[in-house]
Amino acid sequence: MAAVLVAAVVAGCSFERSLPTHDQVFNEGAGFDGILHVDGDCVWVQDANVEVDKEAFNVLWPAGYRARGQPVEIIDANGQVLARDGDAVSFGVGDMKQGVVAGCPVRRVLLATEIVEVNGQPPQSPTPFVDRPIVH
Repeated sequence: MAAVLVAAVVAGCSFERSLPTHDQVFNEGAGFDGILHVDGDCVWVQDANVEVDKEAFNVLWPAGYRARGQPVEIIDANGQVLARDGDAVSFGVGDMKQGVVAGCPVRRVLLATEIVEVNGQPPQSPTPFVDRPIVH
């Protein structure tokens, strides 16, 4: 009986895991439009701007980005849900390079700066600055 209860509690939990991140700061970057995919431990994007032979890229996310739940949601350092598996995402890219990302096939890697659109809309923003206490 206790095992059934534990299994039910675990099944209802939403486990978080860290995504592979980078710690680089970029003053400028390029835009990238892609489809977000999750394959096991690998969160990757497929180029949405190419009609034939769409290239897949692994992603290194900004510090604090995590994956949660099933279907997988991408959340930022503030706990804000930004995107989900299968979403069309637009984000800034500070750099692109060859590299290895744990749990992913070997392919080019995008160093993301921020997600700016999800399915053609801005991601939900955290509490606006005006609602925060003013510190003097």
